[in-house]
Formats: sequence, C-alpha cells, structure tokens
Amino acid sequence: MKKSLLNIRLSAIALICAGLFFNACKEEEPNVADYRPGNPFITVDATSLALKGDDSIIKLVVDCNREVTVVKTDLANWVTVTQTPSKTGDRITGYSLVVSVNRSNVPKKRNTSFVLESVKKDGETEAATPVTVKIEQLPYMLPEADLLDVVFADNGNANDISPAKNTIYTGRTYVDFAGDTIKEKKPTVSKNDDYGRNVAKFSGPVATEYNNGQRWGTCYYRVDLVDYKDVKSAPNGDSKQIPFTKLGKAIADTAFTIEVLCKWNSDKGALLNDSDGQFRMNTPFSGTQRYSVDEKLKGGAGIVHNGSTNGFSFAAAQIDTCDGQATKQVYAGAPTTVGRFYHIVGAYSFVSKKMTLYVDGVKAGETVLSCGNNIRTAAPTKPEEALAQFLVIGGSPRACDPFNNGGVKINTPANNAAEQLFDGEIAIARVYGKTLTQEEVTVLYNYERP
Repeated sequence: MKKSLLNIRLSAIALICAGLFFNACKEEEPNVADYRPGNPFITVDATSLALKGDDSIIKLVVDCNREVTVVKTDLANWVTVTQTPSKTGDRITGYSLVVSVNRSNVPKKRNTSFVLESVKKDGETEAATPVTVKIEQLPYMLPEADLLDVVFADNGNANDISPAKNTIYTGRTYVDFAGDTIKEKKPTVSKNDDYGRNVAKFSGPVATEYNNGQRWGTCYYRVDLVDYKDVKSAPNGDSKQIPFTKLGKAIADTAFTIEVLCKWNSDKGALLNDSDGQFRMNTPFSGTQRYSVDEKLKGGAGIVHNGSTNGFSFAAAQIDTCDGQATKQVYAGAPTTVGRFYHIVGAYSFVSKKMTLYVDGVKAGETVLSCGNNIRTAAPTKPEEALAQFLVIGGSPRACDPFNNGGVKINTPANNAAEQLFDGEIAIARVYGKTLTQEEVTVLYNYERP
C-alpha cells in the first residue's frame, strides 16, 4: 500500500514537472493583460500614402491597446507589409509597420489598401474600429511640375497646385487706347469626363476687342514672372533689377519645359501679323513675350498654333537677329484637326540652347537658338519692353508699362490685357524647372491620355 502511494506521488510530480517544462518551452501568445486597459482602439500615423513610381519603403507607427492583425485581402502583390510589436516593459503599446512598395510598371496611377483590425480575446464583446490604409502610386519616371501646375475651378478661377504656389490672375478690367473701359471676361470651366478634370474654354478675340491691327482682350489667365511689388524701385525701369519669382528665374536663366493639353475649336480671328513676318495663330500658353511700340516681338517662349501651317509649334524670340530670324519656331509636321485634344510639350535647355517639340508623346522636331540666350531681352530701351514679365494661359502678353511712360495705359500690371487670344479648350498647363527627356514626355503622354 505504501509503495502504491509513493508511485502515485512520483507520477504526479513527474506530470507537474513535465507541464512546467512544456510551458517554459512554449512561446506565450499575448493576452488582454499584455495591453493597456480601456476600450479597444487603433490609430496609425498615416492612413493615405501618395507615392511616386520608384521603389519605396514607408514606416508606420500603430498605437493600440489590443492585439492588431493586418488584413491583406485587398492588398496588391506589388506591396508587402511586415508587423513588429512595440513594448514598454512587458506590455505591448503598439506596432511598427514596414510597407514596401515595388517600382510601378504601369502607365496609370495604381491603388491598393490593407486593413488593421483588433483581435478580440475570450470574454471580450468589443473590438476596435478597423483602420484602412490606402496606397496610391504614380507611374515610374512621371515628372513633377514643380514651377506651375494649373487646376481650373468651377467658378472660372485657376489655382496653382505646384510647390511654387504661384498666384494666377484672371483677365481684369482695363482701359483701352480709346479710353473705353473693357470689363473682365473669364474663361468658362466645365468637367471633361474623358480626361477626368476641369477644362477652361477660351472664346478667342471678339469684335469689340480690336485695336491697331491686333485682336486682344481679357479672356485669359496670367502668372507674374517678376515681383511687381518692387517695380517702382527698379532703377530706370530696368526689369533685370526686379527680383524674379522662382518660375521667372527658371524661364529666364536655367531650363524649363512647357506642357499643354489643348483643343483648337475654330479659326475665328486666327491670323495675326506680328510684324516679324510670321502669321501666328492664337497662343494657348505663352510667356515673357515682349512687344515694343511697333508691335515687334522682343522676347519670350510659348506653345503656339500657327495659321500658316495649321499646326502647333514651340516658339521663342532671340536676343537679336544674327541669323535673320527674330523668332525661332519648331513646327509640328502634321496639321491639327479642329475639336481634337493634343498633348504638346516644348522643352528648352540653356546649356545646349536646343528647343525640342513633342506632339502626343512623339518628338516632332528640334532647333538651336543660334543667337544665344533669348528668353529675356538684352538692355531694353523702353520700360514697356522690359516689364512685360508675365506668363499667359490662353493668349500672348501685351507690352506692360507699370511706369506709365507710354504704351498701354493701365493702373497696375495685373490689369494688363493679352492678345492673340486662343479659341479652344485647355485641360493642362504646366511648367517644369528642367528639360524633360523623351522618356519622361512619353510617360506624361501615356499617363494623361484617356
């Protein structure tokens, strides 16, 4: 009997020891006691990730008071998420998430998401509200319009969403040569379902806006390239001594690319003689063009539709006429079709002095400015020539004379009129602070087309 009792006691001791050994080797799962008390919650420091097309690694911090699991039901195979608990002592206070995103290999923006959910333990009736993390990735090599990126508002105004945050003015009330007041006329804005964005419609010139052989008016947008607040302090009206904006600096001294998505509606008021031998169609997007009292083009660059060729071109004026040409243009090879949108890109390098034109993602031509740096004129003799320092969307800038020494009599530069007004629609107007490559232009075209 004593022997049997001894065997039972030894067996019980062995079972207890085995159980202790098993528990010592087993990794314990977290339970409610391992987390902070209170109602279950989950927060994360970012719930929306907007990424460029390169390979990316993003670290997120999750704050919670329950175990959290990553639900990957809707997560695309180009994203992986790893989860590591964060502890204060033995208590879990949250998680660190590492989100790895592969380089985009598609022409359009792509999206995916994952969900953070809390795990209810035995006896719990509540769970934290799930949190969804959305991921949006742009195509690889899609350039950023760092100097100007125009968005047209429903009310006819326009805003710059680029990092430069330029102020965009609509056409303002002004006084014409005859002393008559011309009131503001904004472009009309509507949604284009094919491109998924607002487009601005420009009406072109009208009969009441006609003066000295030029059709001009207020249906346009403008962006200043110099700081007009300092105009009065510029010695002798020399615009070279007025501070540039970031946009103006790039156009005047470094490199730039203009991108336009536009549709030509008709040839109403199309042909204009700018006195340097070119018949020019209304300019859908233009900058720093200067006109002296004889209407001669003094400086500038822009995307132009030409009545003589019935096609788009990338145009720029030279400092002088060393090769007999006041204006250099790169022409598209094919004529345009009324009512069709075209993706036009003009790129310029101050190093190579090369102008390149792309139409619908394809290189249409290039030329070199043989007379040198043209975008800003050399030592102007008239303030109205020197100070036409603004960029126009929907037309070409007129000579501007803030000093009121002649030319267009206006109260402020922002009241200036534009000429060669565009008759059509513009969906995109952007400026980049570099010379885009063929590959970047192709990516842009594929990204924007329906």
